[in-house]
Amino acid sequence: MAEYFKIDLPDKHKKIIQHIKIENNFDPFSEFHGPWKSFDENAYDYIYRSILRASSKNSRKIARDSAKIINKILELAIERLSKNMNIKNFNKLIWLRYKTESNEFNEPRWHHDGNYNLDNMPIEKLKNQKKIIISLIGPGTLILNCDNETNKEIDIKLDELNQKYPYYNNNKRNLKNARTINEEASTLIDKCQMKQLENFDGVVYNIGRKGDACIHSEPKFDKPRLFLGLVLNEI
Repeated sequence: MAEYFKIDLPDKHKKIIQHIKIENNFDPFSEFHGPWKSFDENAYDYIYRSILRASSKNSRKIARDSAKIINKILELAIERLSKNMNIKNFNKLIWLRYKTESNEFNEPRWHHDGNYNLDNMPIEKLKNQKKIIISLIGPGTLILNCDNETNKEIDIKLDELNQKYPYYNNNKRNLKNARTINEEASTLIDKCQMKQLENFDGVVYNIGRKGDACIHSEPKFDKPRLFLGLVLNEI
């Protein structure tokens, strides 16, 4: 359900990315997230402008150099997913999320991703959707590696607990409820191996409602964070 890999970049390129300052929360591709619209433009321009917006301390040179590298990482991610699907004909959805320090996820939010209804395509016509997450700066995503039976059990248990103890109240995370959910699901969660992505680690995982979707969580935001996400869908 989860396949790990490392982004093969020269150390000097990794150091350039690590120099990006983050003082604002946002995602330059967010305008495509509402209707889940496929992104078909040049990602470099969006990435370049986003680095300048992330902090006034980021120079244009850092933005140019980093945007080239992140755009290359995006291309490598698409190439990675080509092992699982025909990428000659696909929709794509991109995330590049800048996050500042926060206590919102001091308690993990274990969940799985459903299918993304890209470009209003009916769910029953979605083919071979997988998601890639790549950690670039700060804390990486938490992944649970479970056997199929335990994965299904956790999925059912989390659905039940989320109904009983809602994660959010008035759009604000309820940390008390999140703690209760994790405590009551801990026996099952402890059966799985947890991995946290390091910077320039990536993971490919299943999404959807078939019982084999990968269970994961945002990390604790004790440092600024930047990650790249990508979903492809065969057409």
